[in-house]
Amino acid sequence: MENQCLVPPGIAKIHWDGLTGAERFYLKLIDLEARGLKTLDNYQNFAKALKVRDFRALMGSQKANQARLKSAVEFGKTEMSDSSELHQSVLRAVLYAMMELVKNVDGNEVLAHLTLNVPNYYANQTQRNLVVELADYLARELETKRPDEASAARVLRDLVEHQRLG
Repeated sequence: MENQCLVPPGIAKIHWDGLTGAERFYLKLIDLEARGLKTLDNYQNFAKALKVRDFRALMGSQKANQARLKSAVEFGKTEMSDSSELHQSVLRAVLYAMMELVKNVDGNEVLAHLTLNVPNYYANQTQRNLVVELADYLARELETKRPDEASAARVLRDLVEHQRLG
């Protein structure tokens, strides 16, 4: 598959190119889910195309025509370990922050955790821009399926955009 065709609307190609296969898989399949495409074949095919070793770890359901990715809340603290394909990724940090916000963790605490979970958060403006872009993207894509997580993504985006550094 030509990589450019895979880039979901709302994700800059420069950011897409820097994402891991597992991050690309999650973001692309969120896009397909938002459009009602939930066949397990889609997940399997995209996992192969994007070289995801174990896409099942990212799945909330693997039923034939009701397949779906895990929500931020379903991930909880899982997939934060070294063995996970999402480990130390910006997407995983965003999903973790969204989970905390859904659970009413204080915004300052969420930001503190985010800075620990995103490599080079303070040193690299690109990382913070990516957090904002991913949160904004997830807010749009999850609006009808998981409104509580869409709201958390918007809050996260705003927290990072208005965060005072230094």
